[in-house]
Amino acid sequence: SAIRVIRGLGEIAGEYDGLLLDQFGVIHDGKKPLPGALETLEVLAEAKKKILILSNSSLRAEPTLNRLKSLGFKTERFIGALTAGEHAYTSICQQLKSGKLKPNCFWLGRESGGKKAYDEYLTGMPVNIVGDISKADFILLQGMQVIGKKGGNEIIVDYDFEKVGEAKGPLLEFVKAASQIGVPLHCLNPDRVAVAPNGNLKYVQGKLAEIYGKYLKQNGKDPEKLIRMYGKPTHPAYMQCLQIFEQHGVDRKRVIMIGDSMEHDIQGATGSKIDSLFVVSGIHKNLLTLPNFTATVIATTPICLSALTALLCSANNSKTASTLFSLATFIAGVGISKISRRGMRAASNYLMSNSFHGVNMNHMEDLGKRFSAKPTCAINRFLW
Repeated sequence: SAIRVIRGLGEIAGEYDGLLLDQFGVIHDGKKPLPGALETLEVLAEAKKKILILSNSSLRAEPTLNRLKSLGFKTERFIGALTAGEHAYTSICQQLKSGKLKPNCFWLGRESGGKKAYDEYLTGMPVNIVGDISKADFILLQGMQVIGKKGGNEIIVDYDFEKVGEAKGPLLEFVKAASQIGVPLHCLNPDRVAVAPNGNLKYVQGKLAEIYGKYLKQNGKDPEKLIRMYGKPTHPAYMQCLQIFEQHGVDRKRVIMIGDSMEHDIQGATGSKIDSLFVVSGIHKNLLTLPNFTATVIATTPICLSALTALLCSANNSKTASTLFSLATFIAGVGISKISRRGMRAASNYLMSNSFHGVNMNHMEDLGKRFSAKPTCAINRFLW
């Protein structure tokens, strides 16, 4: 069936009791709430909707909710949060307890800047931090800034991985050494890219896991067996969320996932047979709004060309030549503009019939097919 386009959540609110909600790119940008998000959450709370945060943040649930509170969100409006970091923590603890996973852990982290959420992630996890990769039973990937942990041959990465998305220097040496041995890697955030507060894309943990996978292949190892992802789009994460909803009296058929990533939010919901609402103004917006830009270029190029040529002609010493050149340029410009206007009308008609708010529906469907994702509905922004 076709993707249902809605202008606001009010159009479908009566069909759902539980909302599984992504955070980055949907309700905030990392520094502040997105326009209308706070008001929309208030309306949903008044309507007695159960809201659960599902995020690929590498933080655990409690610090994630604390961060939302610091951004101005009323966390009492949520029934909880399941982050990739929380999902990983509980799962790894279970694996350690059952003996499926041995305790020697090599840590890849981030410079905490004094944030306890990062420094204390391993609190209560029965692991033994090692500084020698040859002695590690597994790698725990929370960040790309620090190789090892204090007291375990810690190395600070001297470049910004989030900008370049490449393993270099000591980080590359580590990846090569670990992949030759075939050390299993547990990734706390499967996202390869994320949206920074300034709107630019940045490379995150999933990108380093992807690089590690390539080196594993080069060494004859199977990445699918040696790399473990947590959070979205993994099926266990969605099943855990549905269990939380059931504990709050919400039937799984009355739950909808709301997110901006086809690769994670929508793919995971599709694979777990949960309805989903795709927010198009998030991480994929540049891919989905390209036709508008193209149409604008088509429409304005002849006018700019005509004006530029006339300007050059006017610089000619001969007034007569200048006039003739300008007249010829004007006539040519009118002709080209007519052709371009036809193209523009065709592009506009295409956009009007296949898009909403400048979003090309065909591109959206192609993007979904790329990630085996099929959203139930689509909305421009998280608004009531």
